[in-house]
Formats: sequence, structure tokens, C-alpha cells
Amino acid sequence: MPFKSRAQRRKFAALLMEGKISEATFEEWNRETGGRKLPERATANAAAGRRRTAAARTRGGSMAKYGKKASEKVEKVMHERKRGTLKSGSSGKKVTSRKQAIAIGLSEARRAGGKVPSRKSSAKKSSAKKSSAKKSTARKKSSRKTSSSKKK
Repeated sequence: MPFKSRAQRRKFAALLMEGKISEATFEEWNRETGGRKLPERATANAAAGRRRTAAARTRGGSMAKYGKKASEKVEKVMHERKRGTLKSGSSGKKVTSRKQAIAIGLSEARRAGGKVPSRKSSAKKSSAKKSSAKKSTARKKSSRKTSSSKKK
């Protein structure tokens, strides 16, 4: 078992002096640690700390993210999707994706004034990127046409 901190190494050195562990064991652990620089104290696992706070938050009875109206809208949309009657707003195509159906339900709930968190900014950014990419490809195509006509 390699040492995780300098404090741990000191503690085991004290145990070695008291004769509670053998010198061979201490040397083996020291060798496994290698020449790396150890922190003064080993820190607790950060992920475990986050898990505890998340559990504590749910026990504390925090506010709900989504309102009742949002839940009802998403439920209605999911039933439509299962029946095959859910259509996309812009293209009118049949929606089969579960994630897309949920997004449509939340969007409807937002329009109806339900308690729904705002859309992620990344979704807005990606749509903006797509539209600018389409514009740039259109520019490239038009510039190709003009350059090819100049060569002739």
C-alpha cells in the first residue's frame, strides 16, 4: 500500500519505531510510493463529497425544477409519440425520438407559462453555429461560380 501523504508516512514511521509494523513492510510501502512528491495531507474524494451534498439536498425538501403543468404537457406528448401522432413543429415530420418528444413537451409548457427552466445556452449556440455554417457554404459556392467563369 503506497503512502498517500507525508502525514501518513510519518504515522507509519512512528508505528515502525514502536515495533507495530516490520521494517520490511515500511520499506515496501516506501518503495511503492516512489519518488513522487506527496501532499502534506491526503484530501477526501471530491466526488464522494458531491454525492453527499446531493443526497442532503433531496432530503432537505428543495424546490422542484419543473411544475405540474410541465409534467402534464410532457406526459401528453409522450402518449402522442407512442401512438405515432406527434409531429415536429417546423417540418411536420413524425417524431420518434424520446428526447425530441420531451423537448417538445417542455417547449409547450414554457409557452403555456408553466414552471420550466430556460433552455441550455449550448442549444442556442449550436443552432446559431449551424445557420452561420450554412451561410458560409453558400458564400463559398457563389465564389466558386464566379472564379470558374473568370478562368474561361
